[in-house]
Amino acid sequence: MKFGLSLIVFLFGSMAIFAQDNLPAIDKSPLDVAYYPTNTAFRNFQKGAERDIQPKARILYSRPQKKGRSIFGELVPYGEVWRLGANEATELTLYKDAMLGDANLKAGTYSLFAMVEEDTWTILVSTDLYIWGHYHMDESKIIARIPAKVEPMDEEAEAFTITFVDQENGSVAILFAWDHTKVTLPIKFK
Repeated sequence: MKFGLSLIVFLFGSMAIFAQDNLPAIDKSPLDVAYYPTNTAFRNFQKGAERDIQPKARILYSRPQKKGRSIFGELVPYGEVWRLGANEATELTLYKDAMLGDANLKAGTYSLFAMVEEDTWTILVSTDLYIWGHYHMDESKIIARIPAKVEPMDEEAEAFTITFVDQENGSVAILFAWDHTKVTLPIKFK
């Protein structure tokens, strides 16, 4: 009886060790999320904090790292569509209707891409969802092309970053930053 029980424990222990050996590696460009208002999800769970803060927007994206590489004009070539990050296409979910730049968007989920140039990016808003990068993007599903000015940054962003920022005039913008480059795109919720 003891031998049988020991054998069963050994077999299950071996299976657990084997299962751990098959875990996927950590992604080199981890998935991240940006909310507006910033930290909406976190604030809803803090003890004693204001409750039931409803998000107006959420962005899911993957964060590639610079790792000493030359980014814009090389890793991300000028004149080509870029997926605004890595892995799956970046997704913007609007929980309320909004103006993104000069584009009027209904509440819903969209993929975001950028046509990258040295002085300006054109942000592409698409209804084409759940795609890997931009490789199979359906051009007919692009519903808006929004120009956004490129600005230099003194500080270097090692990881590609997307966040929502409050502007001095009380408005909001989506900030895209990587290397020494930043692009802001105004967003106004209705």
